[in-house]
Amino acid sequence: MTDVLLVEDHGADVELVREAVASFEGEVTLHVVQDGDEALRFLRRVGAYAGVSPVQLVLLDANTPRMNACQVLTELRADAATRELPVVVFSSSARLKDIQACTEAGASGYAVTPSDFLGFVMVVHGFLQDWRKAVAHPDGLTDLPRR
Repeated sequence: MTDVLLVEDHGADVELVREAVASFEGEVTLHVVQDGDEALRFLRRVGAYAGVSPVQLVLLDANTPRMNACQVLTELRADAATRELPVVVFSSSARLKDIQACTEAGASGYAVTPSDFLGFVMVVHGFLQDWRKAVAHPDGLTDLPRR
């Protein structure tokens, strides 16, 4: 069983990820939070999240309310309990500046989400099968070292 935390504030995008996860051949529990503050509470198991299972992967939208991906990553990488947690940032932006900023903040990877549904499903399945193969690196490599 794989527990995945999705940090996404757009309902339509959450539903796309849910559909992609539902079609994945494997047991995946998808947890969803809407912003960076809530993601930190979930991952630290604070308050209402005290009893949640630890996650093996975080899918983090680049532009969530209250805290963007770089801010969330900075917090996660400063905490010994979440420092090694794989976090893949996803965005519609393929700008090198955005990819580098997330990588420097501690992203395990960065994926540009395709606009077509089948492409989107394939990207999500790639994350779930082996997140290291589904991410892009600024210099064109497809496998980032785990942070």
